[in-house]
Amino acid sequence: GVAYHATRLGIRSVIVMPKQTPLIKVTNTRELGGEVILHGTSYDESLTLARQLAAEQGFTFVHAFDDDAVIAGQGTIGLELLEEETKFDAVVVPIGGGGVISGVAVAMKTLQPDIRIIGVEPEHAAAMRAALLTGQPTEITIEPTIADGLAVKRTGVHTLEVVRQYVDEV
Repeated sequence: GVAYHATRLGIRSVIVMPKQTPLIKVTNTRELGGEVILHGTSYDESLTLARQLAAEQGFTFVHAFDDDAVIAGQGTIGLELLEEETKFDAVVVPIGGGGVISGVAVAMKTLQPDIRIIGVEPEHAAAMRAALLTGQPTEITIEPTIADGLAVKRTGVHTLEVVRQYVDEV
């Protein structure tokens, strides 16, 4: 999304991803005009470099999930689900850092408060569960998973607050 919109607006975008990011994600980001830097073995190591580059080069930093505008954008998934003719009793949403589930939960619960929002995360990358148990974002040790986009060592501060308020089960 960042690469697409930055390119559309004539703005340079630099996206930092872990070295083992699937080739399709890297290729698509480059095709959308993003400059991709592969760094580190985890999202968290990439995040550190991204913040460093933003500080050193004056870039505007856009967090992948712990940002109110990003969370709101993810909420469009929930809005699209509610536009379906099917009435949902519950939705199951994947959790990494918490951006997608936060957006989906706020959008859907605001318009249909009785819907159940259930979050799922990889057993060996359960950062949200750890955060809920400790009451704050807590760094965990993660193991490799095919769900690479969900493998974060720590949830967001904002996303944890939203999950506490809107998500029924993790």
